[in-house]
Amino acid sequence: MANIPPDYDSLDFFSDPGVIDDPYPYYQHIRGKHPVHLQDRHNVALVTGFQEGVAVYGDQEHYSSVTAVNGPIPPLPFEAKGDDIGDQLTAHRAHLPMAGLLVTLDNPEHHALRAFVAQLFTPGRLRHIEPRLQAIADHLINEFAETGEVEVVREFGVPFAGLVIADLLGVPEADRAWFREMFSTRPRLDQAEKPENYNPLAFLDDKFTEYMVERRATPRGDVLSEIANAVLADGSKPTLAQVVSIATFLFGAGQETTAKLLSSAMLMLAEQTELQARVRADRSLIPDLIEETLRFEGPVKTSSRLVCKTTELGGVTLAAGTHVALLSGAMNRDPAKFEAPDEFRLGRPRVREHLAFGRGAHTCLGAQLARSEVRISIDCLLDRMANITISEARHGPAAARNFRQEPGYVLRGVRRLNLCFTPLVA
Repeated sequence: MANIPPDYDSLDFFSDPGVIDDPYPYYQHIRGKHPVHLQDRHNVALVTGFQEGVAVYGDQEHYSSVTAVNGPIPPLPFEAKGDDIGDQLTAHRAHLPMAGLLVTLDNPEHHALRAFVAQLFTPGRLRHIEPRLQAIADHLINEFAETGEVEVVREFGVPFAGLVIADLLGVPEADRAWFREMFSTRPRLDQAEKPENYNPLAFLDDKFTEYMVERRATPRGDVLSEIANAVLADGSKPTLAQVVSIATFLFGAGQETTAKLLSSAMLMLAEQTELQARVRADRSLIPDLIEETLRFEGPVKTSSRLVCKTTELGGVTLAAGTHVALLSGAMNRDPAKFEAPDEFRLGRPRVREHLAFGRGAHTCLGAQLARSEVRISIDCLLDRMANITISEARHGPAAARNFRQEPGYVLRGVRRLNLCFTPLVA
């Protein structure tokens, strides 16, 4: 019986499992309609065009970041009225999930807090911690190096990213096992009792409130103390709630995305033996591998905006109150920007122009840290693991792989990646 192509027009990008495993044909379909495709179901414009995405990221006057994480789900807690809903948004912001996170703030509050946080991720500080990153990677690899197999997401990627940010911030050693357990057992979006109010970082609030109170009373010379006692450019001091929000976001937001970026890069190496051989022989190719992985299979599926003033995008009028879903995987495979976008090409020209980390005022603050983490991780893994392959016992043969993708519309990446390898002596 012939395969019947899906009816893409009937699919709901935000809830239909048909666009989870392989969303790229769906992206191509809606891009074929228009790079800014209006979908009535959620009052949302799906942006698949690269230049249109850049335009949204660079325009804070017409687009609010208040819905950056959740997008159109849940719906707005008010009925948008008129061509400028700025006052309505201000009045109802507290009722929107995660509206206090740095990533969802608008100016002027966003600019002031971001300028402070950016000081925590200076190139000098990142270079200084690189030996520690390598030590953490080697420590975790020691746990499985002799077994010849590893589930790289949960046994390496997530704990590695967690230990790195814990070290950077100054999270007490005695608490790290608790954090590692909580990140492994917390409910996922598809398990949440109220998905519309899901906040994956909520479990961090009490612990980081405790840290902030302690470090305001007795600073310890670590990054948590810098956050707790922050002074903004105008001389003002953030509230306790603001510094807790900054600390929890820095600690929690990058762990899953970094782990998924690493697993996607390792999947490419494991599936393509020639690529693995090239990178193993020339480690200077690892940065290019990371950038092409970010473009080809980045860990953020959707970043969202809310139209706060009626505007036009790509010739399409967007009324105030319209949700905008910036589909990273689609924008980064826009043929108007990248040649043969559905091919994985090491050394692709201008690959760093991808939008995997966003663009503009909300460009990911942890982008350079993530790059360093994944670069060092891959280097260390290649030092200890030869002949890396996908576990056929776990994921099936090459012609019929079975990977479970992250459910939902925010993150992209496999939930598990089981690898087999020949151990190498350290």
